[in-house]
Amino acid sequence: MSYYVESNALPSVLHEDDNTGNDFETLLNLSSAARNERNPEDDARDRVGNARSPAGNAHRNVDTTRSPAGNAQSRGTNDDEGGLSSYLRCPQELRNNVCQMCREIRIRIHRSITIRGVPRLFLLRRLFCLYWIIVVSLLIYLKLYFPLYLISTVSRNTLEEFRGDWCRVREARTKWLSLLSPCDGNTRWGNQLEGWSEENSTDPIMSYISLMTINPAGEFSRISIQSQTTSGYPKSIGGDSWVVHVRGPSTLAPTVIDHGNGTYEALFLVMEPGKYWVHVYLDYTLCNGYKDPPDYWFAKGNEHGSNQQQGILGSERHYLHQPLWQGIPLAIEVPQARGPLRKDEFLSYSHVSCGDQCALLWDGYGRWTNGTWAPYISEPIPRDPVPRRREGVLWIYGDSNAVRFYKSIQYRHLCTLIFKHCNFTYNWVYNIHNSTIEKNRRNFMDIDHERIIQELKTVLYRPEVNESKSVLVLNFGLHFVASINFTSYKRLVNKTIDLLAETLQDDGISRRRFQGNVVWKSTSAINRYKLQNPFYQGRRFMTQQRILLFNSYATWAMCRAGIKVLDVYPISNSYPDGTGDRHGGRDAVHYRGNVFDSVISLLERFYGGPDF
Repeated sequence: MSYYVESNALPSVLHEDDNTGNDFETLLNLSSAARNERNPEDDARDRVGNARSPAGNAHRNVDTTRSPAGNAQSRGTNDDEGGLSSYLRCPQELRNNVCQMCREIRIRIHRSITIRGVPRLFLLRRLFCLYWIIVVSLLIYLKLYFPLYLISTVSRNTLEEFRGDWCRVREARTKWLSLLSPCDGNTRWGNQLEGWSEENSTDPIMSYISLMTINPAGEFSRISIQSQTTSGYPKSIGGDSWVVHVRGPSTLAPTVIDHGNGTYEALFLVMEPGKYWVHVYLDYTLCNGYKDPPDYWFAKGNEHGSNQQQGILGSERHYLHQPLWQGIPLAIEVPQARGPLRKDEFLSYSHVSCGDQCALLWDGYGRWTNGTWAPYISEPIPRDPVPRRREGVLWIYGDSNAVRFYKSIQYRHLCTLIFKHCNFTYNWVYNIHNSTIEKNRRNFMDIDHERIIQELKTVLYRPEVNESKSVLVLNFGLHFVASINFTSYKRLVNKTIDLLAETLQDDGISRRRFQGNVVWKSTSAINRYKLQNPFYQGRRFMTQQRILLFNSYATWAMCRAGIKVLDVYPISNSYPDGTGDRHGGRDAVHYRGNVFDSVISLLERFYGGPDF
């Protein structure tokens, strides 16, 4: 049996390029036409074949029932000719399967473009994928936007306790009245209240640790000190100046709180577990650390109210710096936290503010680890809304610490890429022109606040400073602490704020007279015991306690006025090596240049924008 196809039909079938989808059906139609034109001899052979094989006949009958075209095609299956006839030979069952598969593919493609037509074959797989997408998205949301305490085993009460301690430490930065309350009425030189005589002085040998609560890393720990007299009687009044440092895998300076009843609480937050050593010293007792200088003090010194003669205060030796228990080591073990650190859970709560409205450039608290400052809050800091690119002037105003700070930044990005240039003003109480001469020059006059304000004006109203891109970093530091009383210092700070808030009327519109920006920088900590003579009376009133008090008031006042504050006291107070950059380490006020690298990087990011 053979198929016959007209030769003139081949080109139109085999060379159809624009409608390739119909080529196969065209060939099948031509094949059917060829089989209908068979010779009588082929029909005779078919009848013989059917008689020999009833099964084959039955098979053809089934095919005929399914498809009339298939019945015609089944009549010839033994074509032995070559050419196009051999190409067209194909088993009926395979041909039917191919056609059925093509129809199903077309139907599926058509249905897949509609939502209702989603093939059921893929429905379970899609539901499974959708389930895991929802689960992963939920976990990411909880991690980024939900407080950890809601998805952990930590109770809300525990976090509230942590928040209480967190805020107590930060509120001490501005609560100057609380610092003074145990010594109310007992800070005037030569004035001694009833019950505050020398017989009630605290004895660091007789005093002891009354309570110690050491919590896992990431939680606040506390040590309570009970002050006792030389006779061994517990004291019921405050006024002692205990200094505490904790050293181990990290180094930190706890906040010491005077409860006013003879007990003192050292509160600290350790982040790295391990063994630590607690060093406790008594610097002053009976409020001697907060004593103001006598009224004649400034006039008895040089032009800047310092360098008074030894013996002007008689035989006073109030500075103690004696260790608790004669320096017997106090070792503590801070265990590893189980689960997330409590501090991290608290920070995820997002409400780290303690209710104070203060424009702090950074939180300022942290610890030193392996020679590096590690702040407790490492989140991105707020940035100045107007980044600078060699615009404006950065002017540093203060004492020798300010000058050293200027020298540490003059070749950094702050002065080469961010600001157009940097400059400084060196002062003690008044501006310094020749320190060698002015150190010994005396005019026997009290402090002149107006002179200080006028000297500050000369910098503020310089054209390059009095513009919107310039910044003045201001500090009235250690020379003020050592030379004037607290009341006089408060008056000076208030006058400075009034100066910065002065306004002008320009065509009926009120505007600030000073158009630049001011950052108040706190005074760094000191190590009085490193003085060559810690009992030198010319520096009698330069105490750590008065630094804390002066910083607290200035920060509080600047915050109320909306002036930015850069607090550097915690980073300096907890530095492991303390002061000691000159005089063979016998330097009580200056630090190595790298101590404030974190402060410099902070200013670069704040004023330079995201590129820094």
